[in-house]
Amino acid sequence: MLMRITSFFLLAAFLSGCANKILYTQGAADLPREEAAVLLSDDEQVGISHIDGKHRALGWVSEYRLTPGLHSITFFKSMYLVNAAPITVPYNFEKGHTYKPQSKVDFDRGAWEVRIDDVSATVPTN
Repeated sequence: MLMRITSFFLLAAFLSGCANKILYTQGAADLPREEAAVLLSDDEQVGISHIDGKHRALGWVSEYRLTPGLHSITFFKSMYLVNAAPITVPYNFEKGHTYKPQSKVDFDRGAWEVRIDDVSATVPTN
């Protein structure tokens, strides 16, 4: 019983520590936040698997910091009733801007789509 309780608290501590993880693309870690582009994680189970063809962490990443410029972002979605094949979106990110993916499911076609929105005007900077 003690082992189960201990395991539960260790897992909870691990997950809470990962919840605000920031992942930096090459060159972005040295940039101040206002010089980088910020891609927030989506709230609706849309994940990012690759940035510029390089595998990125899956899950519990709250934001990705990128160098400004053109990047290709590969999104995935876990769904039962649609073809949830990954979608790669090229996007030109601007410095100091904040972005968020938005997805839409078309159940009639059995497909999904994703776009990247600039949410800089609605998201406070830290």
